[in-house]
Amino acid sequence: MLLDPTPGGSFLAVTGSDLDPVKIGDYRCPRGTKVTISQEKNYSKTTVPGREGTIKEVVGFHDWQLTIEFEFVSNTGMQLGAISELRDIESKWMKMDSLEIVHPKINALGIMKVF
Repeated sequence: MLLDPTPGGSFLAVTGSDLDPVKIGDYRCPRGTKVTISQEKNYSKTTVPGREGTIKEVVGFHDWQLTIEFEFVSNTGMQLGAISELRDIESKWMKMDSLEIVHPKINALGIMKVF
C-alpha cells in the first residue's frame, strides 16, 4: 500500500505482508510478518526577496524507517522460553552495530542492514 499517492510527494511509504520470510541477522521472523517502510524527502527552502513564500528544492532523502511487526511465539510454546528468546534477540541487537536484513522486497530498495 502506497501511503503518499501523489507522484513526487514528500515521502514514500510501503506496507507489506507476504509469505517471503524476513531474516534479521540470524533470526528468521515468522511468515506473514508485516513490514512498513518509509522515507521522507529533505527540502531546502530559499526566500526570494520581494516575493511571498519560499522556493523548495529536494536536496536529499532522510534515512529509511522500518517497522517490523509479527506475533512472537516461542518454538517450545512455553512463556518462559519466549522470554528467553526475546532476551537473546535483544542481546544480539545491543552487541552489534548493525544487522543484515534479508527479504527480496526490502533488499530491492537497497536496504541491506538495519542499525
